[in-house]
Amino acid sequence: MKRAGGVVSALVAVAAACGGSGGNGASPGGDAGADSTAMDSGGCVQGCSDAPGEEAGSEASSESGGQDSGGADAPGADASCLLFSAPATQTPAALLLVVDRSASMSLSSKWATVQQAIVQALDSGGFDDLSLGVLGFPAGSVAAPACLTGIVSTVECGTAATPQVAIANAGAAKSGATSGVRHDIVQYLTATSPDTDPGNTSPVYDPVSLGYAALRSAGVNRLALALLTDGGGNCASVSSPLRPGYSDGTCPDWEEPPTMNALIAGAQSDPTQPIATFITGLPGSDSTGGMQGTFATAPYSMLLALSTYAVSGSPGTVPAACDKSAVFAQAGAAPAAPCHFDLSQAASSTAPGVASAIRSSRERAFGCVYDLPTGHTIDPFLVNISLTTGGTAAQVPRRASTSNTCAASPCWDYDSQGRLALLGAACDAISAASAVTVEVDVGCATATK
Repeated sequence: MKRAGGVVSALVAVAAACGGSGGNGASPGGDAGADSTAMDSGGCVQGCSDAPGEEAGSEASSESGGQDSGGADAPGADASCLLFSAPATQTPAALLLVVDRSASMSLSSKWATVQQAIVQALDSGGFDDLSLGVLGFPAGSVAAPACLTGIVSTVECGTAATPQVAIANAGAAKSGATSGVRHDIVQYLTATSPDTDPGNTSPVYDPVSLGYAALRSAGVNRLALALLTDGGGNCASVSSPLRPGYSDGTCPDWEEPPTMNALIAGAQSDPTQPIATFITGLPGSDSTGGMQGTFATAPYSMLLALSTYAVSGSPGTVPAACDKSAVFAQAGAAPAAPCHFDLSQAASSTAPGVASAIRSSRERAFGCVYDLPTGHTIDPFLVNISLTTGGTAAQVPRRASTSNTCAASPCWDYDSQGRLALLGAACDAISAASAVTVEVDVGCATATK
């Protein structure tokens, strides 16, 4: 292919490149990814080959006169090679937070902690340009089941038909802005408090199911749901169609975890719109059927149930050391190493701790994947990346070997669809920083390390 003024007229068609977000200090397991564009637990972009750019890279190399990116000098060595610079934006993705506001969330400042944590997390640069929304539950009352005839006429098992904060692109506007989805989320959280129902109803199944429906309508392909809850779901006795439930002494009302697992696994394995699900267990989520204050709890190990939900929701990103093979049984013991974000102990369930779980959910679901600038023809071997976090800019090299997880030093690679995947320490920095800029410099030989 001919060169014109030093520009290689070759569209980027890069073969699958392996990469993982290893070393994520904020998340147990540290790997990023859950769907077809994210990193799996083996540190590889799903669908990728063993050698970055092995097929398409060879084609681009032959068409550009044998250009090889390996061992290239930094572009600053010859600034005259720079053709243009342009900011990169995150590949479109949508994350819905499904948040428990049952009566027990009023205990031990759990609701206040979650309010602060959501704002802290979503204001980080890793959420810029993503589509975000919030669905809180329960939301209103429904007619009581027949088993409560003569006792009560309604129960607080209602679920909002759509998220209270509709899923919308966040752009760069933070929560303190006068408009935007992050502003709307703060307004919702500020105006909302835990439910006051003494029965502590918590209809988890329907909010998650409706959350999936909202995500499928978000208009993007990369989808994830993050559930934050302090205990077991109930309201099975008013479900339609009727779902099986464990008895609470009066009604078969406690949700059976296999039913939840089937819902979550079905969303994760959907062939056209897979949705990853991440679980954060708040204080109270280590219950085993006893009373917590005046509130009853589900008649099984909640840690076991939530851990299996996490595996069903994103099996490729749970921590390698967690009890991934655990199978739910009503009499089953709590796993020694749960696979969900277990913040059931007050010491870990601080606002920064919950915010870390939310940020880690995003990183596991989507990694840090950016689209190349559009409107240009770009040689994949003439691309360099500059990352600015906290006001400090640094060049990030492309990794020279797929065995490099980039945990110790930031690097990037192409993913299976030719997009820019910032890996390891680079993705961790993006997740933690409040302001992030990813700049793409095109024209100089790619710096590798």
